Amino acid sequence: FPGGKGGNQAATIGRLGGNPVFLGKLGSDEFSASLRASLTEKGVDVSHIIECNGTAGIAIILVDKQGQNSICFTPGANALLTVEEIYQKKELFQPGRVLLATFEIGVDLVYEAAKLAKSRGMFVIVDPAPMVDLPNDFHEYVDVITPNETEASLLTGVSVSGISSAKQALRQMIDRGFRLPIITLGDNGLIFVDKGIAQHVPGLDVEAIDTTAAGDVFAGALTFSLAHGVTLLEAIKFANIAAGLSTTVKGAQTSIPSLGLVMSRMKT
Repeated sequence: FPGGKGGNQAATIGRLGGNPVFLGKLGSDEFSASLRASLTEKGVDVSHIIECNGTAGIAIILVDKQGQNSICFTPGANALLTVEEIYQKKELFQPGRVLLATFEIGVDLVYEAAKLAKSRGMFVIVDPAPMVDLPNDFHEYVDVITPNETEASLLTGVSVSGISSAKQALRQMIDRGFRLPIITLGDNGLIFVDKGIAQHVPGLDVEAIDTTAAGDVFAGALTFSLAHGVTLLEAIKFANIAAGLSTTVKGAQTSIPSLGLVMSRMKT
């Protein structure tokens, strides 16, 4: 299936009716062509993707009987994007736009992209996956950060395994300077801070068959909502429903729900 964290997130925004522009790197192989075609089909502007010799990133995803997944991947062309190439595309970094980034391209690149985005009046959302050590001032350039339980544990040192421990991790993240941390908890939903108070949003009641890309759908749907000016709580509820619905379909970009389906579920 077409995938990749950044690709899944961009595809989610496009599938929901947004106007995402993808900045990244692909190879010259058939997988790269397939990924480009899938993004285009979902409404993503792929004209700024940089092509190089080599292959696209490829992942092997193992899904158990409960629909939970574990992933082994080789980054391919993803690992070849440079800071210089990001600055060569600085015309994309415009006031009022939203930057959504993951660590699959490397934390150093995300750090530089976030600094560039904030210097040009953008809103920055970071999905810290896969989790690595962060620069000490990373929080200064991030508006929203969306770790899952494992990533929140690595980020804070708190073993996150439920709502109570997630609240502890949230407090530590806020103490470290992160303005709007959101910890996703799988089928337990998510937890975030609103006006200084930790709030829990339960997971969607669905029969999950494949959780692959659910976190990416959440990040993409959250970005889509916030870019349209809704409140943080409404954006989180929207993204939570979109992520839950995505677990009912196999695959990554193939599992992204339509805007109509998400809105219909929100009403109920």
